[in-house]
Amino acid sequence: MSFSSEEDRIESIKDRWNKSTKSSVFDALFGGTGYRTVGYYETESDSLAQSVRNMTALVAEISQMKSASHILDLGCGQGIPVMDIAVHIGCSVVGVDLAECHIENANKSAELYKKEKKPDLKSEFYAASYFDLPEAVTSQTFTHVMMQTSMFYAHHRIDEILSTISKLLRPGGVLVTTDVLRTGESADLNKFMEMNFMSALLTLDEMKAALLRNGLEYYGGENLDDHFIKSAAKKTEKIVTENIPCPSLPFFKLQESIVKNKEMTFQIVMAKKI
Repeated sequence: MSFSSEEDRIESIKDRWNKSTKSSVFDALFGGTGYRTVGYYETESDSLAQSVRNMTALVAEISQMKSASHILDLGCGQGIPVMDIAVHIGCSVVGVDLAECHIENANKSAELYKKEKKPDLKSEFYAASYFDLPEAVTSQTFTHVMMQTSMFYAHHRIDEILSTISKLLRPGGVLVTTDVLRTGESADLNKFMEMNFMSALLTLDEMKAALLRNGLEYYGGENLDDHFIKSAAKKTEKIVTENIPCPSLPFFKLQESIVKNKEMTFQIVMAKKI
């Protein structure tokens, strides 16, 4: 899929997520949790809904988020993952997402969370591109920047996004992402990128070099390929067995195939501001 401009690509991504948010497909897949990401399977019997909660808990644990943390979630979706972190840890959170529908739902969920889970919840949500953040965000500094399955949209502008993140992080602050990275070359991988509006896909070594260029030092992560494969397979199984009218079925099958074939890897990537 080709675009006449970067603005056209961004608008296409926004349009896709706004439209999908209005459908019932993701609620059917993830049990109405508000999550839309890859899961982490602590047990073989974990459902899709439980697995995505596990992934968020892992991201918070591995990056050492604390009650005093101030977290920015870029590509926050409907805000549920970062608010779940706020509830369980007691920190303050800010979320940014391209899709206005996501932010509308995030603000509604925040009010519900305050009534039912955490009356003193400190959360802010903004509809914006992470290439053009509002002053309400850029005027703050953060202990953590989190990006769950959203960094890949920025691989072709990696220095731009990492420079922004570096400026937003406090000294010693942490960037933690769950991201797809290139490990091979194939027509299927190129098809996956086109289907996902991706203009480029970096290798892990290229990502490490980009982090360092922008004042961030890679300090660890985890290969999550098995969890990615299982997550894609479970989505496919649920769509078929429950007859969910999901147009993304070929996409999920393609995801599973290219990771199995070692053409792409799914990783937690962590870096500290130097």
